[in-house]
Amino acid sequence: MSTSVIDMKRGVYRRIYSGATHGGRINQVGDGAERLFWRLHMICDDFGNCRADPVITKASAMPLVARATPKRIQAWLDELVAVGLILTYDAGGDAYVHIDGFEDSQPTG
Repeated sequence: MSTSVIDMKRGVYRRIYSGATHGGRINQVGDGAERLFWRLHMICDDFGNCRADPVITKASAMPLVARATPKRIQAWLDELVAVGLILTYDAGGDAYVHIDGFEDSQPTG
């Protein structure tokens, strides 16, 4: 029997807790915004940040989702901001997203 150890400090790992489905904030948004929220977890950096430009977000988070137009993605981002699941900020003239509490829930966090 082989025993291997996974080094959680190498590569990209994301942890999402099962209790997240019972959160008050996530249950206030529509299906599209919720879907985008979980996909943001997949494309963000190790600190929970990624670009907020809806065209870039479409290309990186939802490239094959036909109904995820840049206009809809912007509306979903606004929805996530409104309930406090994400924050937006500007750096060097570019808009970014930060997932609230992201680092706290990660294995190396």
